Amino acid sequence: MISFIKILTWFASPIGILTLSSLSSGVLFALHKASRVRIFLITLGIGQLLFFASPWTAHALNDGLDAKARQLEAQNKGGPYTAILVLGGMIDLDPANGIVNFGKSFDRLWYAAALYHQGLSHKIIVSGGNMVADHYPDAPTQAHLMKDALIKLGIPIEAIIIEPEALTTRQHMPLVRSLMEDHNLQGQLAMVTSASHMARAMNNARQSGLDVDAYPTDWNIAIPSKAPIDQWLPRSRYLEDSETAVKEWLSWALNY
Repeated sequence: MISFIKILTWFASPIGILTLSSLSSGVLFALHKASRVRIFLITLGIGQLLFFASPWTAHALNDGLDAKARQLEAQNKGGPYTAILVLGGMIDLDPANGIVNFGKSFDRLWYAAALYHQGLSHKIIVSGGNMVADHYPDAPTQAHLMKDALIKLGIPIEAIIIEPEALTTRQHMPLVRSLMEDHNLQGQLAMVTSASHMARAMNNARQSGLDVDAYPTDWNIAIPSKAPIDQWLPRSRYLEDSETAVKEWLSWALNY
C-alpha cells in the first residue's frame, strides 16, 4: 500500500505529470498517430511544470495547508498533556561519511524543546525509524538523532522517550500508541509537526485512537523580493514546494 501511494503521489506531482505526458507523446510519435494530441501533451507537460514552479502556485498550495493547521490549532483542548509528540522526517543521513543534516523541518525539534521549557509537558516522545535501513541497517534512527539534538537543546535525557521504528506518517501513530501502552502512559498528546503536514498527521492520529492537540510549526513564509519580477519567475525551489504540497493534499484527500 505504501509503495502504491508513493507511486500515485509521484504521478500526481509536476515531474510525474511531465514524465507521463512526454512518454505518452513519445508512444504516439512512434506509432505515427495523433500529431495534435502529441503537441497537446507536450504543451500540457511543460505548461503545468511552469505553473507549479511559479511562486504564486507554491504559496497558494502551502497557504491552504497552513490554514488547515491553524484551524486544527484553534480547536486545541489545552491539555494537560501526557507528552509532547514530535514526528520525524527532518534529518538526512549519510552514514558512510558520518554526515547528519537537519532540514528546515528542524523547527519541529526547536518548537518541541521550547514547549517543554514552557512547562507544556514533562515528557517528549520522538518518533522516527532508520530511513536508510536498506543500505545501512546499523545506522542511527531518526528518533535517536532527535533525542541527541533535544539533549543539546537542554532537555533532560530522562524526559525523552523514543519510538525508533516508524518510517511513514501512517506508521507513527499506531507505534506511538503501543509505546504509550508499554510505558503505561495515558491522556492527551501535544503533537508537533510542520504546518503543511499537520492535517494529514491529525487524520492518522485520530484513526489510531490517539487524543492529540495540534502544535504546528515550520510555517510557509512568502518573503517579499527586492525585485518584483522575482514574484513571477518560475524557480526550482517553488517547484519543490509545490510538489511537497501536492503530496500532502493528495494524501489528506485519500485519508492516508
